[in-house]
Amino acid sequence: MVGSSPSTGPSAHHLRWAVLRHTGPVPSDTSPAAAVSSARRPGRARRLERLSRAGRFSTAGRSSQLSRAGRPGRLDRPGVRALGWSAGILGAAAAVTALALTQRVRARALVVRAAFDRGSRATTTALLPFAPAPGAVTIQASLRYRPDDPDALFDLYAPAGRGDEPLPTVVWVHGGGWLSGARAGLATWAQILADRGFTVVVPGYTLAPAAPYPQQLQQVLDALTHLRASPPPGVDPARLFFAGDSAGASLVAQVATVVTHPAYGETVGVSCDLPPDAVAGLLLCCGPYDLSLISGARGLLGWASTTIGWAYLGTRAFAADPRSATLSLVDHVYPGFPPTYLTGGNGDPLTRGARVYAERLAAAGTHVETLFFDEDYTERGEPLGHEYQFDLRLAAARRALDEMVSFVTRRSAEPAQG
Repeated sequence: MVGSSPSTGPSAHHLRWAVLRHTGPVPSDTSPAAAVSSARRPGRARRLERLSRAGRFSTAGRSSQLSRAGRPGRLDRPGVRALGWSAGILGAAAAVTALALTQRVRARALVVRAAFDRGSRATTTALLPFAPAPGAVTIQASLRYRPDDPDALFDLYAPAGRGDEPLPTVVWVHGGGWLSGARAGLATWAQILADRGFTVVVPGYTLAPAAPYPQQLQQVLDALTHLRASPPPGVDPARLFFAGDSAGASLVAQVATVVTHPAYGETVGVSCDLPPDAVAGLLLCCGPYDLSLISGARGLLGWASTTIGWAYLGTRAFAADPRSATLSLVDHVYPGFPPTYLTGGNGDPLTRGARVYAERLAAAGTHVETLFFDEDYTERGEPLGHEYQFDLRLAAARRALDEMVSFVTRRSAEPAQG
């Protein structure tokens, strides 16, 4: 459904590798779901036995506490005892079922996370030759954007030798299907951007399924609020450009939608008190803006998409959850949206939704710039995949980087143009 950051996307190879790594060898005809289930989820009876031994569902002592003078209490009577036992068994079964489902989605999420993280490490390694010279960029790590939240931290990158000069600031939100990725995964990419003359902020957020939607969106909104209210040296609160890749692009687009159309925020269940011009512009790379295009995916990638939706929305029937509609941003386009740059690879199934999103934004009066490619475009014998922009070995990726730098530079000099 949504790839990692930075990464070329979750290939079937990576997903198969992750299944084997977490579950051990499985027959080739075994589905990932079955492999994870058999390796991670003990039988219902076995778990119930463990819970019983732990005393969690024990009813011992309840009848005696309600008996009086040695006479049978109301709960000691045979009919009531049977009813009580039945209710206890049903309650225990419901609890065990909920526990099994929770553990199942966590196990599945681990498999997808492992696949995304492996791709992220590979692409991060490929970026190293393009990193600026040592000392060219100053780094401040683990700054806090809201109290009492261990995940509400951000890293700040700035070109060396500029002192505390406020610079156009790119706030890049990492992807990873909302269930993987980390600030550190963008370290090299952030340095590359900072070396182009920007301050770069990389905020973290809580990964699913540890926290369900929309907590991640609220966290990124709070990061924006903090950067405007208490900007660190080098950050220009009047020139905050929000950027994101994959799931991060979705979060960033949602931030701009909440800021410019508060009714959308009320629908989602998040809050902020920011002016419509709080975001100077957007850089959106390979994001999922139309979930209807991927909800019917099949095979291994379909299994991964289901896992992501389940982990993020907290329900297996996530497609029927009303909140899922708020994630299809093609259906939430309103006037006043900030200037936007969109790109996606011609081999990325999410790009079709990106094209539609760009068209609808432009129709609503948004200044939109895009970089899309013909269907037959290839480099190294392949079309451009998910998260292609991070692979600077590709001419297309270098072009995307140059265009994003140009977009921020021009919009910083002309903030009043829409």
